[in-house]
Amino acid sequence: MEANVNGNSPLQKIDWADANDPLLPPTHENYDINKLLIFLDSQINRFRRGDLRDGTESYRGTAAVYEMGQELPDFADHGFRHGRHVEKSIRYGVTELEKAHPDFFNSSFGIKTLYALMLFPHFHDWDQVNGAYMNQMPWEPQRNEKKGHAIASAVMVKAMTEHIAQILHISFDDADEITSIYAVLAMRHDEPGNIDKTFNSENVDPVTIEDDEKLASLFEADQLMLHRLSSRQMIVLLRYQKEKAGFITSLRPHGLLPEFENDFAKKLQAMEQDDNPLLNLTPQQHNIVKTAVDIAYWGDMVPMVAPVWSAITRTLLSAYSQTRPFFRSQHAKSQKHKDKEVGKILRNINDPAAANTLATDVERLLWEFIHLESLSKKSIFFVLPSIQRFALEHRVMGAMALRKLGIAIMEANYEVIEGIYSARIELLNEQTAAKAQDANLDTLFYGFKIYEENLKKEQDKVILSLHQKSMKFMSRNYSPQDIALFKELMDEVLDQFIFLYGISDQDRKLFWDLVSNFGEAPSQAAIFTTDTIPSSEPVLFMDQCAFPTEEDLEGLMDD
Repeated sequence: MEANVNGNSPLQKIDWADANDPLLPPTHENYDINKLLIFLDSQINRFRRGDLRDGTESYRGTAAVYEMGQELPDFADHGFRHGRHVEKSIRYGVTELEKAHPDFFNSSFGIKTLYALMLFPHFHDWDQVNGAYMNQMPWEPQRNEKKGHAIASAVMVKAMTEHIAQILHISFDDADEITSIYAVLAMRHDEPGNIDKTFNSENVDPVTIEDDEKLASLFEADQLMLHRLSSRQMIVLLRYQKEKAGFITSLRPHGLLPEFENDFAKKLQAMEQDDNPLLNLTPQQHNIVKTAVDIAYWGDMVPMVAPVWSAITRTLLSAYSQTRPFFRSQHAKSQKHKDKEVGKILRNINDPAAANTLATDVERLLWEFIHLESLSKKSIFFVLPSIQRFALEHRVMGAMALRKLGIAIMEANYEVIEGIYSARIELLNEQTAAKAQDANLDTLFYGFKIYEENLKKEQDKVILSLHQKSMKFMSRNYSPQDIALFKELMDEVLDQFIFLYGISDQDRKLFWDLVSNFGEAPSQAAIFTTDTIPSSEPVLFMDQCAFPTEEDLEGLMDD
């Protein structure tokens, strides 16, 4: 039997009894990063769907909630759709890095790092989805599901180390190193603006810290060597953050999903007794992990800005957006006052650490555009021409789209939002027609209709949210002076981007035309399309997938 991995070349099914360690790195001669990523993708798909297919009873509660949370439309901004976009962005980032730095991951440690990178899309926001799921329960108080979700993700995947080893048929030691690398990737992804601090040479080795409050303080200030944290210290940090957010209860002593707390209770208890550092890195391994952090953080930020139109509406649907106005009414009547307010906003959005403290949707979105390129100034990844080009297009087109949409919202004209979703549905229709010759038509068109209905509901939800926000935060409608201030702010940001990149009048017109027609940035097409029909994305199940021997893996690399 053959299984197709997300539309890529099939892997030959191997009898489980003949399976060898799949972590053996390929030799230099047959190392092919694209085919290796296909294989690793199948491995991670095997793990994340394994509980529902291999007859394992121990973790069915956790697996069922995970599966449901990933597919529910209300959680699309952190569930399946977001995960698929992050995954494709990371794969693109890895291949682009390998073009400039061949064989960068061609080592046993490098391949384990790629395993961790491929885990990241599906599990980095897992706890945030769980929090949103719990918030839907009528007996649960409303909590901010974002709080503590990064450290929670690190702890949850670390607790599943043995489970990962069993399902992937790899050694416990290999799985332990993979989940340790993953923990470093995930632990602080909730503060992407502080990425440079993660590997600051002056950071404190947590092995030397005995006081838990000092540990938590240094962690939140990004002053710890994350790879030197122990599992026990991760639990301390998890409880500290979850206690503040109100997630700790008798059923959730760690503030996690109740099903997970029940299924992995013994693993979590064992972690509380483990004082060994996560990783002891050589200088070369340190460089590999640091670069992987860069790629993971970039991959997570790509869906914040791409596609430019749906990225903006995604922000408007976030939990944070419901607690702040779209744009503050500044009563800016004089030009002097306007200049002062524009300068104040520009200072706020240029602060890398301000991501989760900005006062309005406009400021948050501008922060994302501004910091997409400048996450890590010392990175070999962010200087790649293709990554720079992606930043250029999405910063400029994102600002243009926000200017167009912002004026419409401030004038209470929601036709632009309807245009965004009409364009997305039309593109889905085109995708469906293009795939119709190769797929089960009933399944394909059923998937399209479900997604079409979900997009229409999402459109209505965005418009309702904006109405409610206007009533909650605005004592009056936006004035012509407010709109003039907004235009001045957006023109200032656009002018900065155009000057920074030396954008020609021809490119500027191209970008305006694309935005005006709800189009996508050219560089986005190399990574993903706007939306994905769920039924068109096959996942390798246990009874379908290939499990190569060492010889088969080498053959896969040679194909």
